[in-house]
Amino acid sequence: MKDNAAANAMEVVGMNELLAEMSELASSEQLWLPGETIIVAVSGGPDSTALLHMLHRLAPSEGLTLIAAHVNHGFRGGESDQEEQSVKKFAAELGLQCESVYIDMPAYIEETKMNSQAASRKRRYAFLHEVARKHGASR
Repeated sequence: MKDNAAANAMEVVGMNELLAEMSELASSEQLWLPGETIIVAVSGGPDSTALLHMLHRLAPSEGLTLIAAHVNHGFRGGESDQEEQSVKKFAAELGLQCESVYIDMPAYIEETKMNSQAASRKRRYAFLHEVARKHGASR
Protein backbone atom coordinates (compact mmCIF):
# COMPACT_ATOMS: atom_id res chain seq x y z
CA MET A 1 0.00 0.00 0.00
CA LYS A 2 2.87 2.39 0.79
CA ASP A 3 4.36 1.73 -2.65
CA ASN A 4 1.11 2.83 -4.32
CA ALA A 5 0.93 6.01 -2.24
CA ALA A 6 4.55 6.83 -3.04
CA ALA A 7 4.00 6.16 -6.74
CA ASN A 8 0.90 8.36 -6.74
CA ALA A 9 2.77 11.14 -4.96
CA MET A 10 5.56 10.93 -7.54
CA GLU A 11 3.01 11.11 -10.37
CA VAL A 12 1.48 14.25 -8.85
CA VAL A 13 4.91 15.86 -8.46
CA GLY A 14 5.79 14.88 -12.03
CA MET A 15 2.52 16.31 -13.36
CA ASN A 16 2.98 19.54 -11.42
CA GLU A 17 6.52 19.91 -12.78
CA LEU A 18 5.30 19.27 -16.30
CA LEU A 19 2.51 21.82 -15.91
CA ALA A 20 5.00 24.39 -14.56
CA GLU A 21 7.29 23.78 -17.54
CA MET A 22 4.35 24.11 -19.91
CA SER A 23 3.31 27.39 -18.29
CA GLU A 24 6.87 28.76 -18.50
CA LEU A 25 7.17 27.78 -22.15
CA ALA A 26 3.80 29.31 -22.98
CA SER A 27 4.85 32.53 -21.28
CA SER A 28 8.26 32.75 -22.95
CA GLU A 29 6.79 31.95 -26.38
CA GLN A 30 3.68 34.11 -25.76
CA LEU A 31 1.40 31.24 -26.72
CA TRP A 32 -1.49 32.88 -24.86
CA LEU A 33 -2.40 35.80 -22.68
CA PRO A 34 -4.56 35.73 -19.55
CA GLY A 35 -8.25 35.94 -20.36
CA GLU A 36 -7.98 34.47 -23.84
CA THR A 37 -10.21 31.82 -25.32
CA ILE A 38 -8.32 28.98 -26.97
CA ILE A 39 -9.70 26.43 -29.38
CA VAL A 40 -8.07 23.05 -28.72
CA ALA A 41 -8.21 20.71 -31.71
CA VAL A 42 -8.72 17.20 -30.34
CA SER A 43 -8.45 14.25 -32.71
CA GLY A 44 -9.17 11.71 -29.99
CA GLY A 45 -5.65 10.32 -30.06
CA PRO A 46 -3.41 10.27 -27.00
CA ASP A 47 -1.41 13.41 -27.87
CA SER A 48 -4.32 15.80 -28.35
CA THR A 49 -6.24 14.26 -25.45
CA ALA A 50 -3.24 14.77 -23.15
CA LEU A 51 -2.87 18.34 -24.42
CA LEU A 52 -6.53 19.08 -23.64
CA HIS A 53 -6.14 17.58 -20.17
CA MET A 54 -3.00 19.62 -19.44
CA LEU A 55 -4.49 22.86 -20.75
CA HIS A 56 -7.55 22.20 -18.62
CA ARG A 57 -5.32 21.87 -15.58
CA LEU A 58 -3.55 25.15 -16.46
CA ALA A 59 -6.64 27.12 -17.48
CA PRO A 60 -7.67 28.44 -14.04
CA SER A 61 -4.22 29.76 -13.13
CA GLU A 62 -3.64 31.11 -16.65
CA GLY A 63 -7.11 32.68 -16.93
CA LEU A 64 -7.98 30.72 -20.06
CA THR A 65 -11.27 29.62 -21.52
CA LEU A 66 -10.95 26.41 -23.50
CA ILE A 67 -13.18 25.06 -26.26
CA ALA A 68 -12.53 21.55 -27.53
CA ALA A 69 -13.02 21.08 -31.27
CA HIS A 70 -13.19 17.79 -33.16
CA VAL A 71 -13.53 16.96 -36.84
CA ASN A 72 -15.00 13.59 -37.79
CA HIS A 73 -13.53 13.10 -41.25
CA GLY A 74 -15.68 10.04 -41.92
CA PHE A 75 -12.76 7.93 -43.12
CA ARG A 76 -13.32 5.05 -40.70
CA GLY A 77 -17.11 4.87 -40.45
CA GLY A 78 -18.31 3.73 -37.04
CA GLU A 79 -14.83 3.96 -35.55
CA SER A 80 -14.71 7.68 -36.45
CA ASP A 81 -18.14 8.14 -34.88
CA GLN A 82 -17.00 6.43 -31.67
CA GLU A 83 -13.91 8.63 -31.56
CA GLU A 84 -16.09 11.73 -31.90
CA GLN A 85 -18.30 10.57 -29.03
CA SER A 86 -15.21 9.85 -26.94
CA VAL A 87 -13.89 13.39 -27.45
CA LYS A 88 -17.29 14.88 -26.57
CA LYS A 89 -17.49 12.74 -23.43
CA PHE A 90 -13.98 13.65 -22.28
CA ALA A 91 -14.63 17.37 -22.84
CA ALA A 92 -17.89 17.10 -20.86
CA GLU A 93 -16.08 15.31 -18.02
CA LEU A 94 -13.69 18.27 -17.89
CA GLY A 95 -16.63 20.68 -17.94
CA LEU A 96 -15.63 22.04 -21.34
CA GLN A 97 -17.72 22.92 -24.33
CA CYS A 98 -17.00 20.79 -27.40
CA GLU A 99 -17.73 21.72 -30.98
CA SER A 100 -17.66 18.93 -33.54
CA VAL A 101 -18.49 18.47 -37.17
CA TYR A 102 -18.89 15.54 -39.53
CA ILE A 103 -17.32 16.05 -42.92
CA ASP A 104 -17.73 13.44 -45.62
CA MET A 105 -14.09 13.65 -46.66
CA PRO A 106 -14.19 10.72 -49.10
CA ALA A 107 -16.91 12.53 -51.07
CA TYR A 108 -15.07 15.86 -50.83
CA ILE A 109 -11.84 14.25 -52.07
CA GLU A 110 -13.70 12.64 -54.96
CA GLU A 111 -15.32 15.97 -55.83
CA THR A 112 -12.15 18.09 -55.61
CA LYS A 113 -9.55 15.49 -56.67
CA MET A 114 -7.31 16.75 -53.83
CA ASN A 115 -5.08 14.33 -51.95
CA SER A 116 -6.55 13.20 -48.63
CA GLN A 117 -4.03 15.00 -46.41
CA ALA A 118 -4.40 18.39 -48.11
CA ALA A 119 -8.18 18.11 -48.34
CA SER A 120 -8.52 17.10 -44.69
CA ARG A 121 -6.23 19.89 -43.54
CA LYS A 122 -8.13 22.50 -45.60
CA ARG A 123 -11.53 21.47 -44.22
CA ARG A 124 -10.24 21.00 -40.64
CA TYR A 125 -8.63 24.46 -40.56
CA ALA A 126 -11.78 26.04 -42.01
CA PHE A 127 -13.83 24.43 -39.23
CA LEU A 128 -11.37 25.50 -36.52
CA HIS A 129 -11.41 29.10 -37.79
CA GLU A 130 -15.22 29.03 -37.82
CA VAL A 131 -15.27 27.80 -34.20
CA ALA A 132 -12.72 30.47 -33.23
CA ARG A 133 -14.87 33.23 -34.74
CA LYS A 134 -17.99 31.86 -33.04
CA HIS A 135 -16.33 31.94 -29.61
CA GLY A 136 -14.22 35.05 -30.07
CA ALA A 137 -11.09 32.96 -29.71
CA SER A 138 -7.75 34.44 -30.54
CA ARG A 139 -5.87 31.16 -30.75
